[in-house]
Amino acid sequence: MALEPDTIETVEGKPLKWEFDYDWIYFWTSQYVHGTVVCMNSHAVMPREVFAIYASPERGEHAAGLALFNAGLYLYKILVMSFRSIRYELPEKLHKPLGDLLHKMAREALKE
Repeated sequence: MALEPDTIETVEGKPLKWEFDYDWIYFWTSQYVHGTVVCMNSHAVMPREVFAIYASPERGEHAAGLALFNAGLYLYKILVMSFRSIRYELPEKLHKPLGDLLHKMAREALKE
């Protein structure tokens, strides 16, 4: 579905496609919850060492913030797209607080 042209949203007159969301946002976020090679990196051990499950010190420190940001981002997109599909714009009282929060989260992440 990510490659299907959107019937409502356009960019410069061309139907929008959602491949970035799928290829990057969803893919990288899902690495923390699916049994993939990426999620096993912190558990790899040398031969004859005891296999142990532990948190990766170099990865995951931003995982909670990333997960929260992505949840907010997708909630925002769902609301915008739902309203636009019925030919309405998202009301300002919903749009502004959520948009402001997402911008603030993004700015804070850039400072880290």
